[in-house]
Amino acid sequence: VAQSLGLGTLSPNTLLFDFPHHYREQGQFHEAKSFVDILQCCFALGKAIVVPYNIELFPDETTTPLPSGPIDIWWIIHDGGLLMLLAHLLSQHKIWRNCHLRVHTVAGLQDNPAYLKTELEEKLRQARIDAEVDVVEFDSDDLVAYTHDLTVRAEEAAQFLAKFDQYKTMSHRKGSFLERALTVGAPKKSV
Repeated sequence: VAQSLGLGTLSPNTLLFDFPHHYREQGQFHEAKSFVDILQCCFALGKAIVVPYNIELFPDETTTPLPSGPIDIWWIIHDGGLLMLLAHLLSQHKIWRNCHLRVHTVAGLQDNPAYLKTELEEKLRQARIDAEVDVVEFDSDDLVAYTHDLTVRAEEAAQFLAKFDQYKTMSHRKGSFLERALTVGAPKKSV
């Protein structure tokens, strides 16, 4: 299904799936397996996935605006900020306008939560997104892929490689330019 979506060369980069509710019931394991298979397929295709819980209970156009409340975002830093953007756009809608954003992010015990909070607040400020930031610390090795430190190292490595590639390209161009300049402007040797 994910491969056949789109119109011509236009293809969605984000897919929306309802969370499976009855996977714990007797004989409903296939629902969970099917859901995981879909997630793996979308991941392999490079699609972003949004999985709201109880989407059928979400307000629609006929609903009066919600009086207040939070829109909670559990943000995995290296997702590129898609969740942040979606939540911000949702909060601009007339039904959700009175709700405020709360961003929860995960940090390991070796991370500096105060620094992480300040850094995330600054990124949100630069994006002009008004949100409350909460840093949740975990002591589990299972969460290493989601912690701030790993994300920062990955971003720094990507920036270094990009600059290195840029330097190699510039050096190659300068070298070939200098070689051409020297060969064109050099006096010819007489035989």
